[in-house]
Amino acid sequence: MRTRWECAGAILILVSAIGYGYYAIQYPIGTAASPGPAMFPLLLAGLTFGLSALLVASFRDRVRLARQRGSGSSSPGEQDARGSGAWWPRAALVCGAIVAYISLAPLLGHLFAGFVLVLIISCAAGTPRWYISVIVAVLGSAFTYLVFQHWLGVPLPQFRLF
Repeated sequence: MRTRWECAGAILILVSAIGYGYYAIQYPIGTAASPGPAMFPLLLAGLTFGLSALLVASFRDRVRLARQRGSGSSSPGEQDARGSGAWWPRAALVCGAIVAYISLAPLLGHLFAGFVLVLIISCAAGTPRWYISVIVAVLGSAFTYLVFQHWLGVPLPQFRLF
């Protein structure tokens, strides 16, 4: 049952990515040197479409393997994970990190607030080593800063504590 709902959610995201891409294509795309307003939304729609298509394919393979094994569940331990509620603390942590980003970004700037946001989300996702979370946070905040501030020309909050 859980796999069906997850697959339905992935299909919904896939359809949403198609609709998002359809409406984004109505704006000029531009070039790599001078991106238009549709460049980033189209890249995002393509990435979302591709990832959700992979997710749907993995559900199909998981269901096929479960049927071959003759079991009703699609993964070992699925019954335990469904009712445990173990995902709520991580979801609350991610929501708190987003609220912290919104609160801290105007004062501390995007680079620091983005670093904190990605670090908390990476830890909540269960990254096995702390230094991997730090590397992902540094690269993630720097990448978004470069893409939005320099490439797309979108002003991001700067450090201004005083």
